[in-house]
Amino acid sequence: SSSSSSSSSSSSSSSSSSSSSSSSSTAEPEAAQEQVQQQKPHMTIKNKLGRNAAHRWAMLRTMVTQLLQHERIQTTLPKAKELRKVADRVVTYAKKGSKSGQVLAGAVVRTERELHKLMTVMAERYKERQGGYTRIVQLGRRQHDAAPMAYIEYVDRAGELRPAQPPQESHVQRAAQAALRQRQRQMLLQYKQQQHASRAAAVSSSSSSS
Repeated sequence: SSSSSSSSSSSSSSSSSSSSSSSSSTAEPEAAQEQVQQQKPHMTIKNKLGRNAAHRWAMLRTMVTQLLQHERIQTTLPKAKELRKVADRVVTYAKKGSKSGQVLAGAVVRTERELHKLMTVMAERYKERQGGYTRIVQLGRRQHDAAPMAYIEYVDRAGELRPAQPPQESHVQRAAQAALRQRQRQMLLQYKQQQHASRAAAVSSSSSSS
């Protein structure tokens, strides 16, 4: 009887430990998904797209994964506008280059291949660009229901629909360049003053010798 009770207690302890480990492993992605969906005001969903919150978020996760895979997809204009917020946000997560950024991006992107592409290729591509990672190009209306259609694509790549504007410099970079130019002007002024002083000294020394 003692052996049976010990075996039952060991089995119950092992089952409880396994359940606690599984719950802890799933807690992190679920918490990350909640954090991603609570990003305000950048990811505020103004158009509900005729779906409830859970269905809409599942659809946007699938679409952003497809966009990362193909880098251009065709959809309706309202979906493209909502997708753009999520597609830009995951690039911002990837550019952080941290574990927290990877966890937040992984709560959106569905596949490991596209997540790896996001954290490596896309983060490197847009390291100098401050936002504006996607472009929407309207296509007209669909025949059977007259829904407005559009392309959405990532910019700064080969084969994009039109060349993207070059990334704008941040205010920190502009301030650093302005300080560098000011320093160069001061050094040039000091050099001219030294040259003028040396010439004046040479003239005075020659006149005194004569």
